Amino acid sequence: MMRTLFLLCACSLFFTCYSQNTSKKEIDHHVYDSWNAINNLIISPLGNWTSFEVNPNKGDGNLFIYNATLNRYDTLNRGYSAQFSPNAEYIIFKIKAPLDTIRKLKIDKKKQEDFPKDTLGIFLLGKNQLIKKENIKSFKVPADSSSWFVWQKEKIKEKPLSVAPKPKPEEKSTDKKKKEKCSCRKSKKNTPPEPVKNNASTPTKPKGKPKEVSDIFITNPVAEKTFTFSQVSEYTLSDNGKTVAYIKLTTDTTDSCHVYWFNTASEKNTLLFSEKGIAKTIATDKSGNHAAFIFSADTGNVKYFSLYYSDLKKNEIKKVADSLSTEIPEKWGISEFGKLSFSESGNRLFFETSPLLPKEKKDTLPDDEKTKVDVWNWQDQELQTQQLKKLEEDRKKGYKACFHIKENRIVQLENQTMRNVYISNKGEGLFGIGYDNNRYKREYSWNAIGQRDAYLVDVNTGKATMALENKSPIIGISNVGKYILWFNTLNNNWHVVRTNDLKDSCITCGIKTSFHRDDIDVPTPPFPYGMAIWTENDKNILLYDKYDIWVVDPSGKEKPYSLTQHVGAKNKIFFRFQKTNTKMDWINLNDTLVITGLNEQTKEASIFLTSIAKKDFFEKTYDCKCNINTLGIVKAEHNNTVAIRPMSFTQYPDIILTSLNDFNIQQKISNANPQQKEYLWGSVELIKWKNFKNKEQTGLLYKPENFDPNKKYPMLVYFYEKFSDNLHQFHSPRPSHSTIGISEYTSSGYLVFVPDISYQIGYPGKSAYDDIVSGTQHLMADNFVDKNKIGLQGQSWGGYQTAYLITQTNIYKAAMAGAPVSNMTSAYGGIRWESGNSRMTQYEHGQSRIGKNLWEARELYIQNSPLFFADKVNTPLLIMANDNDGAVPWYQGIEYFVALRRLNKPVWMLNYNGDEHNLTKYPNRVDLSIRMKQFFDHYLMDKPAPEWMTNGIPALEKGKNNGLKIPQEKK
Repeated sequence: MMRTLFLLCACSLFFTCYSQNTSKKEIDHHVYDSWNAINNLIISPLGNWTSFEVNPNKGDGNLFIYNATLNRYDTLNRGYSAQFSPNAEYIIFKIKAPLDTIRKLKIDKKKQEDFPKDTLGIFLLGKNQLIKKENIKSFKVPADSSSWFVWQKEKIKEKPLSVAPKPKPEEKSTDKKKKEKCSCRKSKKNTPPEPVKNNASTPTKPKGKPKEVSDIFITNPVAEKTFTFSQVSEYTLSDNGKTVAYIKLTTDTTDSCHVYWFNTASEKNTLLFSEKGIAKTIATDKSGNHAAFIFSADTGNVKYFSLYYSDLKKNEIKKVADSLSTEIPEKWGISEFGKLSFSESGNRLFFETSPLLPKEKKDTLPDDEKTKVDVWNWQDQELQTQQLKKLEEDRKKGYKACFHIKENRIVQLENQTMRNVYISNKGEGLFGIGYDNNRYKREYSWNAIGQRDAYLVDVNTGKATMALENKSPIIGISNVGKYILWFNTLNNNWHVVRTNDLKDSCITCGIKTSFHRDDIDVPTPPFPYGMAIWTENDKNILLYDKYDIWVVDPSGKEKPYSLTQHVGAKNKIFFRFQKTNTKMDWINLNDTLVITGLNEQTKEASIFLTSIAKKDFFEKTYDCKCNINTLGIVKAEHNNTVAIRPMSFTQYPDIILTSLNDFNIQQKISNANPQQKEYLWGSVELIKWKNFKNKEQTGLLYKPENFDPNKKYPMLVYFYEKFSDNLHQFHSPRPSHSTIGISEYTSSGYLVFVPDISYQIGYPGKSAYDDIVSGTQHLMADNFVDKNKIGLQGQSWGGYQTAYLITQTNIYKAAMAGAPVSNMTSAYGGIRWESGNSRMTQYEHGQSRIGKNLWEARELYIQNSPLFFADKVNTPLLIMANDNDGAVPWYQGIEYFVALRRLNKPVWMLNYNGDEHNLTKYPNRVDLSIRMKQFFDHYLMDKPAPEWMTNGIPALEKGKNNGLKIPQEKK
């Protein structure tokens, strides 16, 4: 259903009007589903159309399209993933099936393949017309000016065909001689070159799963034209919309593939290639004049591929590389899983090679006679757990190579030690930069910061020259490729290496400011504040110090200067450059730059405009008592229309349209949660106190709505590390991933205190105590805090600190620790299962902040471990430890639980089966939210305890009785 609404509507834009009740309601878990969030905000290139989604936490969302000229909204039910066409003639999107329909099918145990598929929506903006097409799988819209797009139906299993269809007359390729041309491929050891035509012998029934294919539709909705092609496995669309290339698969006794290209200007479809076998990974260049794909005629599960390239203007195709090519390492071939891409001009084709897998051998042993064992070797570069985690990734790993199209030659760029080569200037640069970490990889188990060697790679020859040895990982190549930029952790300055002679020079040593983080309280080398962006032709680079932005000439010819005119340092404002275009790889000296600011003291946001060409131009255009983190500036590509999303604790970040030309003209175009006015909310303020080391500390205090200083309130203390910069953060009611919902608790009459924490290396537990307990006691001096009703809650690192604090003090009457580490000695030798890496680095160089290994600082590991002091605990504790936690092993929660249980301390533990470190499954999130609230309400609000707390839930009743029922209070 589609409807058109106008700003003149008396109700709240496009939402249901809510009655004005004089009494407000408390927020609880019943409101989660209906609370909305704005997603996927986009603006058309000329700024006259804006699109965004409004989605509830659970339920069917809507796509909204706003016309700034007409002040008109169009609402498209269940629409998502929208894209404007380059000329904003239409907007294209997907439409989900109704959630109730999907839910009923799940209840009826229907298979996924029986679920209704998404629908394609095409909304013609000028005509105000909606077109729908069923069973959409994917679509592609060109990046540049074109009215064409391509979409594909959901794949269906291909039915066997008796004979592959013959090409149509207009689909014939060039003559046979041109088709078999492979002039750049040199055979190894005088082996005769393999012909392009099918080299398979007797047709064999293909192995593996049947290929999945479906129809594609090449559509121009403005001209009302559509071309349909069937049995397509892959397709691509050039950036300019000129060329659609696709692969058609047919099956008789063997797979057959046919590669076509469609010219949207002439509307002609042409056959490029047709053979027995399989083709995949089709690609075109930006202009649509070049295409490439890989092909294999092998019928077994292990296939060897060849790379094909086509000059579409000449309608020529040739094989350019395979396992016989001498430019490719011995016993290597074309990677089946590698990406194909062209450089910006289309003169280079990048592809990937990899070692050839051995052909399959017949299995001669039944499964029950096979040994399955992981052999751990102390000399392995990576632990077995890491290797097994990356098994599929490593099996598919490819190594970048380049086909120079005009020179008709191949250059191998990467190898098994030097990888991840990045080519400057969108693939056009003379050089790339590659990295080798093999010498240091074994140390990553205890030092994940990770040193590495950097190589300058000549794209024309493949020669790799070491440019930097054993340096920090903060290394990159400039936009055009004139410099390698790196941060020197020995002198805490930025350096560049010139690519023409590999001369290294420090570009910030003479500037009287610090470019490294001086507030890091983690045992790692100092990290820089960062770099913003390069200017055109690598003339300048924009670098950050703590507050300001510097313009630095990497050649050293021009003196560095502060782009923000030292305003940041003088006024304690953090200035950062804001990219307003996803295509922005560099900036022009004359460009107007958008700079965002965050006041360190007030936490208020601002927007400034400046320009490198105008050194005296630095102008504030916008400020507000709002949060900077999700200000989310989105700019139209071809004019100065921008959308911003300011927010505060009481104000959801709705969308405001304005202009870089005049921020005083603003139009709010969304109202995502008008129902908020019906609920009790609260307020927040910044507070300061002296910690136990007599140092000033900062935190946030959230108060209930209609706060009365003469009343006493229960208080929850929530923490992680530092949150005070989030003074103006909005907290939407939603089911918890792992932490309390602040707006829900203030709505229920709680105070919520969120202290910042500063750490001393080696003493993370004591540091948390110094700041959290001192802040709590500071607030306890206020009469409005009920001293006997204070609780703690933290997750992960916050969970550890919660577990530690209750061994040190009895001022907290209840605590909830999510995913806590309780025993640093056992956790030190544990595994982070999401990566397979050792947890040692967490303690020696990471967040756990011991700073030494277990044998150098055994006592520190014990002193900081709650488990060893569990006998001191007198605070009832709720633990969440999930058996699929990839960050903190869930047995850390078990260790603490069984210790407290053995000591007859009140403790409960929740294990959400199969869920993760932070809950991902919606029902589990709702359940945790309810149980946390019941737990704290019991101890801090004197409400009756639910059954799961008083009686537990026996395993026999799991899934039948959730234990959430609260008995009636006795009269």
